[in-house]
Amino acid sequence: HIAALLSGVGLGYIVALSRLRWRRRRQLNAEWTRADFVALFCNPKMPRSFGMRPLSFGQDMKFIMRTLPRYLLHVEPAASLYTARRALVQNRPRIVVFSGHTSHVGQSPHLCFETPDGRYDPVVTSQILIAMLLSLDRRSSSPPSDLSAAVEAHLQAQQAAGLEMAHC
Repeated sequence: HIAALLSGVGLGYIVALSRLRWRRRRQLNAEWTRADFVALFCNPKMPRSFGMRPLSFGQDMKFIMRTLPRYLLHVEPAASLYTARRALVQNRPRIVVFSGHTSHVGQSPHLCFETPDGRYDPVVTSQILIAMLLSLDRRSSSPPSDLSAAVEAHLQAQQAAGLEMAHC
């Protein structure tokens, strides 16, 4: 039997089967590197005029990290709009969890994302976040809007500011 397996046909079959297994393993590894859940934790230094105290995420973060398997979850602490977008692009999650303050400055509600230096980012309105999410949707065929241009400009500014900081 061993001699038959080592003949040209048998050996070719074993190599082909081995390659199929290797491809499948690579596909599974690629799927495992994508998280189904992205958890964005934002706790910026808020202006005193807002009257908001810092949040304590310890229990929230511990719960979500113990509940979901590691390969399904990507946690983005101290999330800015730039790092949130990077996490969403890398993982293409099914579910996004946001944990942080919200505020109503002016006419539109804001999600309190951080700037690269940890302060409150007043630019991120709910419309900006929705525009960013829509820009990441592969199925979306809508042309870029003014909000999309604002998102891109803000992301570039955040990236530049982050690269200038000493800890980056």
